[in-house]
Amino acid sequence: MNFGIVTSYVIGGLMMLSILAFNVQLSSNSQETTISTITQQKMNNIVEIISFDLERVGYNNSTSFMDDPIMTAENYNLEFKTSDGNIRWYSDTDDDVAVTPNPNDYYLYREDATGAVTKFPVVHFKLTYFDKDDNVITDISTLFQQRDVSIQVELIVESGEPASSTIRSGATQDTYHRTVWKRTFAPSNINKPWY
Repeated sequence: MNFGIVTSYVIGGLMMLSILAFNVQLSSNSQETTISTITQQKMNNIVEIISFDLERVGYNNSTSFMDDPIMTAENYNLEFKTSDGNIRWYSDTDDDVAVTPNPNDYYLYREDATGAVTKFPVVHFKLTYFDKDDNVITDISTLFQQRDVSIQVELIVESGEPASSTIRSGATQDTYHRTVWKRTFAPSNINKPWY
């Protein structure tokens, strides 16, 4: 056997393996980037609507004062008045999203004055309420009498499809791309100094 031919086969085989490994890595990175972009876009859509809604808590077209602008205030349920009607945000952790393989996601709902309900898949949604001194309001029943109220929203969205999978102890463990958002709102319509 010719030593030069064997050497060229070995070098060619190593080059072919390195090209295949590069293609697999490039494909994996492309998949993770796509999943990350889709997840971030889902989060952006929810954030845009929540931000728009929470800035309108207690908004009234006229200059008159709106009595009791917050109707329901719980950790996973908020209903408030606007001049366009009531808006409600709530979640149900038992309402799993059946169309994705992600076992952690459930629906966050937005219901408007017309009764239209929009569903968003999330893995975490929580509301926290603060008084004018930034103390957490633990007795939600007192929230309705207060005017200087801030509402903190915590939101986590994960990809519906796994970004990667590993096998440990014979079981497949999926990793989902996660996007986290947290913001505190002080709606100007219920935090005006002249009220």
